[in-house]
Amino acid sequence: MEPKHREAGLGTWPAPKPWKGYAVAVAGTSAAALLRWGLGLWVGELPPFITFFPVAVAAAALGGTGAGILATGLSALAAELFFFAPGERLWPISPGHVVGMVLFLGVNVTLSVVGGRFRAAYWQSRLQIGRASCRE
Repeated sequence: MEPKHREAGLGTWPAPKPWKGYAVAVAGTSAAALLRWGLGLWVGELPPFITFFPVAVAAAALGGTGAGILATGLSALAAELFFFAPGERLWPISPGHVVGMVLFLGVNVTLSVVGGRFRAAYWQSRLQIGRASCRE
C-alpha cells in the first residue's frame, strides 16, 4: 500500500528548480523585446517598458527574487538599447527618462521580491502538507 502522502500526490511533486526562473528571465526578456518592437511597428509610439513588466513576475515566480531582479536588469538594458532615441541611450538625458527608469526599476524590483516570497511560501506550504499527510 502506498503511503498517504503519495496517494494524495504530495510525494511526487518535483522540488523547486530555480534555474527555470533564470531561463525565463533571459528568454522572456528577449520575447518581450521582440513583442515591444512588433507592437511599435504596428501601433506606433509606445512606452519603452510596456512589455517587460510580466517578465519579472514570471521569472520571480519560477526562480525566486534573484531571477526576477535579473529579468528587471535585462529588461532595463534592452529598453535602453532598443527603445529610446539614440541621444538618450544608456544615459538618461531628460527628467522624464529618469523618472520612467526609476519607476520601472522600483516596480519590478518590488514585484520580484513579492514573487520570490510567494514562491518560497508556496514551497514551504507544500512541504508542510507533505509532512502532515505522512503523519496521518
